Amino acid sequence: MMECPDPITKLTWDNAIQISPTLAKELESAQGIQIFPAKKPMNKDSAFFEGAKGTLQTNKANFRRGKEEAVVVELTVNGVTIEAPIHVVPGLANYTVVLPLGLGRKVVGRVGQGVGFDAYAVRTSSSLGCALGASIKLTEKTFHLANTQEHWSMEGRALVRENTAAAYTKTPDFVNKIGVESHAPSNYAKDDGKSLQEKSVNQYRGNSAYEHPAFSKPLPNVKVWEGNEDKFPVPQQWGMAIDLNSCTGCTACVVACQSENNVPIVGKDQVLRGREMHWMRIDRYFSAEKYDQTEVPDDVQVSFMGMMCQHCENAPCEQVCPVNATVHDSQGLNTMAYNRCVGTRYCANNCPYKVRRFNFLDWNKRQIGEFYKGPLGPVDEPELEKMNANPNVTVRMRGVMEKCTFCTQRIESAKIEQKRLAGASDDIRIPDGNIKVACQQACPTDAITFGDISDADSEVSQMKASERNYSVLGYLNARPRTTYLARLRNPNPEMPDAYEKPYAYAQYDERYGHGSHGDHGAGHDDHGAGHDSHAVPAHDDHSAHGHDDHGHDHSSH
Repeated sequence: MMECPDPITKLTWDNAIQISPTLAKELESAQGIQIFPAKKPMNKDSAFFEGAKGTLQTNKANFRRGKEEAVVVELTVNGVTIEAPIHVVPGLANYTVVLPLGLGRKVVGRVGQGVGFDAYAVRTSSSLGCALGASIKLTEKTFHLANTQEHWSMEGRALVRENTAAAYTKTPDFVNKIGVESHAPSNYAKDDGKSLQEKSVNQYRGNSAYEHPAFSKPLPNVKVWEGNEDKFPVPQQWGMAIDLNSCTGCTACVVACQSENNVPIVGKDQVLRGREMHWMRIDRYFSAEKYDQTEVPDDVQVSFMGMMCQHCENAPCEQVCPVNATVHDSQGLNTMAYNRCVGTRYCANNCPYKVRRFNFLDWNKRQIGEFYKGPLGPVDEPELEKMNANPNVTVRMRGVMEKCTFCTQRIESAKIEQKRLAGASDDIRIPDGNIKVACQQACPTDAITFGDISDADSEVSQMKASERNYSVLGYLNARPRTTYLARLRNPNPEMPDAYEKPYAYAQYDERYGHGSHGDHGAGHDDHGAGHDSHAVPAHDDHSAHGHDDHGHDHSSH
């Protein structure tokens, strides 16, 4: 839990005094201590701006080589002073200070020792939850906060796609009319009109540079099917849909995935270096009503997007692995052969979603503090700790890449059980709903659906048939098996802060000048429908997710 990022601040291993952007600006101006980063080449006030294509949104914290350098302040309440770092949070009420409780303990086990600051000192019996009259004094000191998402803005791009319920009733296919996909040709070319089920098993070439073998036919080098092709059991095709309408960003899925798949905990120092190992992350974005890249806004809307390996049918990672350690199987899964991986990290570099994780050190075997000695370091594998691991999942070693597997161990277990039940019959297809992946099982709002996309009646196929369905980075022709259902907001038109469009959609419209016009995309509807095996999308590169440095090695710190 200590390494699981907070849904809003994205901090791990520490708590911080949370303040609003307005309060931070006033403190910075009054006391002369820098809180916000200086202007960068892509900011409007710079000389570089004239030749730049766009303006970079001002960040809400100073980052130096991936580490958030937070200003340490002295907070005084009722005559009691505590010292702690501050973290600016858009959307927080002005002149309100939030003190997270529970950390900074003095007598605790090795995990909690020296973690965070203790805010209980300013809490009294008369002010258990709220106190008035606090004052803040900035100091010259800074503190490194382990923040897993460095950038908070979508920069006007259609990453998390949103609309209002009223607009959706008028334009239900709005997701097809925004993003690069609304202008690009269909990925499936002449086969664009085929159903999701046909696309999933036949792997049509479309605009790809090469052909994939169809999953509906046996491989040519498997001689047992020669002359018996009609008896070949077509493998089930696995896919996932995530409903952004239901996702609350609670991170239960992140913890469930870590527990199920033996994902290692690396500690604050390694998170600061961008080496966190979570297979799944929750990207959090803030959007403001007024799109001003030179300021950090106060009044914002928050958007969450769960991101894990997308299991692309045209996986960019598979194309660059020199030893075929990451390959595609006949069920549509992007799989990892750990013993074959030599750690080139080409796959992580080529992944547009930045969801691959590299074991820089031997997290599971070496003593804490002895990681850098590698195989020369002392081994620390207590039997009791070994029993924490899921015996159905391989424990990875140093120098190996890893990522989401769609809980392949649960898929294989369900296949074995179904064959046992089938006996001598050929009823070996797993019924819909028999498999629940770890993130899906833990999700309290049922935002995640997993199943067989080759079955038109499966729940996941029904979800993907929604007009809200789109895929991330669809224009790259990666054809991910994981797609998203756009979020719908339902503002009360009688309220003074009612809005016509969600802030994220309005920012996209303002920056790119189209997307919400009624006739936009009229000539692109056929393109939008087939950008991916499952829908239409928009997402951008690694930096769009705010993980500009994370996923890279910061070992030179």
